[in-house]
Amino acid sequence: MPRILLHPGFHKTGTSSLQRGAAELQQALRPHLRLMFTHDLLDATRMAKRFSAYGDQTDLHRFAEGFTAAVRTADPEDLRALMITSEDLCGYIPGNHGVTTYAAAAP
Repeated sequence: MPRILLHPGFHKTGTSSLQRGAAELQQALRPHLRLMFTHDLLDATRMAKRFSAYGDQTDLHRFAEGFTAAVRTADPEDLRALMITSEDLCGYIPGNHGVTTYAAAAP
């Protein structure tokens, strides 16, 4: 089982810079690391945002399903570490859509 490095990246903390750098270095990183970005996690991030705004357990369940489905697309035989990075896994940025703190993020 490969290691999974989960970087939900709080908003406005340099997450986009990390993601751009990883994307630019993807060729060099490829022998050691697989990368998943927001565009690989669209169903999960959509539900993470909904959950942060509404707190609906159905959205949390759908978040878990979407996240699991995205991770399952990765080859389980590939022993390289898998880095998953998306600030949208934290839901909406506090101050938007009624979210006031990161306590609203999916657990």
